[in-house]
Amino acid sequence: MFVALNSLLSEDAPQSVVAGVGQTVKVGRLKHENHLALPDPLMAPVHFSLSHEAGEARVKDLNVGAQKHRVCAGECFTYDLRNSRCLTGCRLNDKSANLGLYLNGAKIVEASVEHGDILVAGSSCFEVTLSETAPQPPPRPATPGTLRPPQQARLLELLASQRLPLFALIDAARAPELLGLLRVHSEVYYSLYDGPAGEKLDEVAPYLVQLHAKSPLTQALAAEQWGNSWGCFVWALADFKALRRHFRRFLMVEDSRGKEMYFRFYDPRVLRVFLPTCTPQEAVEFFGPVKHFVMEADEPNVALVSSLSSGELIRTDSVAL
Repeated sequence: MFVALNSLLSEDAPQSVVAGVGQTVKVGRLKHENHLALPDPLMAPVHFSLSHEAGEARVKDLNVGAQKHRVCAGECFTYDLRNSRCLTGCRLNDKSANLGLYLNGAKIVEASVEHGDILVAGSSCFEVTLSETAPQPPPRPATPGTLRPPQQARLLELLASQRLPLFALIDAARAPELLGLLRVHSEVYYSLYDGPAGEKLDEVAPYLVQLHAKSPLTQALAAEQWGNSWGCFVWALADFKALRRHFRRFLMVEDSRGKEMYFRFYDPRVLRVFLPTCTPQEAVEFFGPVKHFVMEADEPNVALVSSLSSGELIRTDSVAL
């Protein structure tokens, strides 16, 4: 038996979360702290949980108002990514302390739920569904990749060949369905843009994603996106925050007249042209903690692996898929 929460906030962008037997999922405002995160300012950072134990589905209100620093980790994580002090003063920016959790119109702290029940948290509404099989996520727009299954397998083997941490740079402007793909999976991801102006560009921003070579998200990128100039894979000796800070340094460049312009280095069509032009000093600066870039070639059945040699020159190897 599986229990699912289906958000009724927007019919155009349905969101859901599923709990199997023995599982607990959390719902709230912070995407790095919840299995289902919604941009609802009236929801707590972590608002409530849904658990499935011994054939019974239960929800529990986890919102206890503004807390001290220990439970402010999710909010501080966001500000830490932006290299700024937590503006909430290490207290959760929570406007929902008195709103609580409602089941079929009645305020609850913890209760069992049945098929068809309606939950309200903040200004968001959810429907509970029970099923014998795991509910399938809403179908995404089909974006066929260009690799056949054996080629996809060879690409995944390549990505698993290194023991270094694996990341991806993803261009939401190039493939809008990628943002939906990130939201379906549980990997850590964050825009390279900052501030209120950057948040307005979330739908078209470049994103850094932390991956595992055998994760469903990595498999989806290989099967659905390779060949569509969606971005590139990165092996790097750095944690997520440090690598994001590094890549943010290259978002803007000056042209020959001193005018600032966006530098789409994460686009493989740009990256494979840019890297051969780098001087040794530029190469060292651009690579930083990155050990290898993996990107599609002009012909997508070839992967290009760019590395920095001991002579501070960039070497690019072609790998047939």
